[in-house]
Amino acid sequence: MIGAPAVLLVSLLVGLTLPTVVALALVAAFIGGFVYLVAKMPREPRDPYDDGARV
Repeated sequence: MIGAPAVLLVSLLVGLTLPTVVALALVAAFIGGFVYLVAKMPREPRDPYDDGARV
């Protein structure tokens, strides 16, 4: 999820012009990764006594 925005940012800073298909594919990969992460989030709330620590 970090790779696509990083490539777009580096190409912008360096002044490299990406082909339109590549730029659209990178944007689609970023959006697809975000949608995947949101879809995998648990639907039920966490245990209220859970502070997140794991042993």
